[in-house]
Formats: sequence, C-alpha cells, structure tokens
Amino acid sequence: MGDASSSARLEPLLRLPVGALQSLAASLADGLLSDAITLRGVEQAAGTDAAAVTAVLREFIAEGYSPQHLATVVAGIAVATSRAPKPTSLF
Repeated sequence: MGDASSSARLEPLLRLPVGALQSLAASLADGLLSDAITLRGVEQAAGTDAAAVTAVLREFIAEGYSPQHLATVVAGIAVATSRAPKPTSLF
C-alpha cells in the first residue's frame, strides 16, 4: 500500500466532485488532454483547482504515464468517490 506522501500527492484529484473527475477522465482518454496536459484544458474540468490538478497530472506524465493511463486512474477515483457513503448518511 502507498505511503502518506503518495495519497497526499493525489489530494488535488480527490477534492474534485465526481462530475469534474468524469469530465477530466474523458478529456484525458480521447479529448483535449489526450495529447498534452495544459492548464487551459484542465481548467475546463477542474475549475479553481486546475493549477494543482495540472501539476499532479504533469508529474505522472514525467514518470511515464500516458494521458490514457491517467484517464483510467481518474475514472477509478470518480467511481470510488461516487460509491463512498456521505458522512451525513452514516448517522
């Protein structure tokens, strides 16, 4: 399992709402971000968190991930986020 720094690295993605994650995944898979990660392209999905999300995505690209790989990761985060119970529903 990853360490705290690994999960902290994903924090900008974890803050995004499900719809933004789905939009970002689609753009990475076969859209505006499928060729290059640009701040302008990320802004369309991530809004005010675009700079942080762009930085994270670019780090992964520098490590050898393709935009299509990142699309799979982001889509997985969206699914996991949508399945997580809301804290208010637990009590």
